[in-house]
Amino acid sequence: KEASVLRALSIHLANSGSHIVEVWHKTGTHVSFERNPLAWDRIAVLTVDSNGRGFKTRADLGSFPLGVGDHSFYIFSLNGRLRYTNGEGVGTIVAENDQIQVLEGIGRGSPFGSQFQNRIWNGELFYDE
Repeated sequence: KEASVLRALSIHLANSGSHIVEVWHKTGTHVSFERNPLAWDRIAVLTVDSNGRGFKTRADLGSFPLGVGDHSFYIFSLNGRLRYTNGEGVGTIVAENDQIQVLEGIGRGSPFGSQFQNRIWNGELFYDE
């Protein structure tokens, strides 16, 4: 909706302990680009100490500028699993305010591999308004 700066996100990991998490970004929709790593930019590789199933884990990104318009994020753990909620349809509004709108997307079984439709990300965005 409006330009802002993404500072961090929270994720929901299935297990506690140390996890390596990658965060990828692309301007615009993820639809038709789910299996194309060349369409995405890796913006972070982070080691996080997971709080485990049922608890949020914060992942600091520093300062990532988000221009006006649509943005897609692809977040995965190299040595664990992210938790999600089953949804109703890709593109369904999950949460929104005056600055940002979060839409339902997909889940992945492996990096740029098999996909599971209609998934809701269990996380939070921390950004400057």
